[in-house]
Amino acid sequence: MKKKEDIEYIEVRSRIWILFTTLIIGILLLLYLIFAFTLFILIHEGILHINNPFTFTPLFYLIAISSVLGIILTAIIMRLFFKPTQKLSKAFTEVKKGNFDVKILDKTKFAEINTMYNNFNIMLDELKNTETLRNDFVVNVSHEFKTPLTAIEGYATLLQDENLSQDKKQLYTERIIQNTNRLSSLTGNVLLLSKLEHQETIQDKKHFSLDEQIRQTILSLESSWTSKNIEFDLDLPEVNFYGSESLSHQIWTNLINNAIKYSKENGLIKISIQKREKSILTIIEDNGIGMDENTKNHMFDKFFQADRSHKSEGNGLGLSLVKKIVSLFNGKITVKSKLNEGTTFFVLLPLES
Repeated sequence: MKKKEDIEYIEVRSRIWILFTTLIIGILLLLYLIFAFTLFILIHEGILHINNPFTFTPLFYLIAISSVLGIILTAIIMRLFFKPTQKLSKAFTEVKKGNFDVKILDKTKFAEINTMYNNFNIMLDELKNTETLRNDFVVNVSHEFKTPLTAIEGYATLLQDENLSQDKKQLYTERIIQNTNRLSSLTGNVLLLSKLEHQETIQDKKHFSLDEQIRQTILSLESSWTSKNIEFDLDLPEVNFYGSESLSHQIWTNLINNAIKYSKENGLIKISIQKREKSILTIIEDNGIGMDENTKNHMFDKFFQADRSHKSEGNGLGLSLVKKIVSLFNGKITVKSKLNEGTTFFVLLPLES
């Protein structure tokens, strides 16, 4: 995305180029006319002698006609070339003001100008999309923060009632803790996602056991899957992986947690690792509620939650984080899902990310 300073720089540079080119052409024409006029004066005053004085007349006419034609041609070229450039400069000025509806659809006789127009329109679309995403992100973050804060405030107010029973106090306290944890998770995910979106390479790489990391992730989520009586079918051969252990942990935590969240009571989750020559394929499969096509198309979008009944259990950033981390690992994530039949995630990572 181009910053406003960059757009202003392009606009100023364009104006300077137009003025500079016009100045050079003007100076050349002026020198040409001065030369012609000086030559005429020198001959007319007898300072410069030629054998036949009348031979100058055709030369003078030739110079005069050439000068006029040069001026006319220069004006035509400036109109054909510089007018579209000025139009582009005005369009950049509008973009600087925040107006992204200034596409240039005109066509000129210059291929270079048409290419500039096309690139400008492409840049405009990208800026518009980025601005829309940014605004949506700000709105969603504000909403997601407001919900738990409102709940905490409400339960804290109820706890001030001196006649409140011990059971109610316990319930309201638990709700405050739940919303505090949700707020903490949201803050952490937003900060991590913001950091990853401005990160191109992974720094904290080291060798670690990928299969053991997945086992430890399952154990850390024990309270979630035991409450739903979910069983695991594991096929995890020993795999040594070189990459960021903390970011890799985020992948499995989010995917396995999602599998648990959307699995039915007494469900089954299958997790397997397939080691290939230059990559590792991890498959996480559940027999839960599955996804429709619309959900599959938007599941990696920030704050997207198709099943609103589980909204209190997450913030819609988990899969966005997974997608970004897999991308940083130079890997690929795909999904196969059918409504009411379950979902399978395929995570392909290079052996050395």
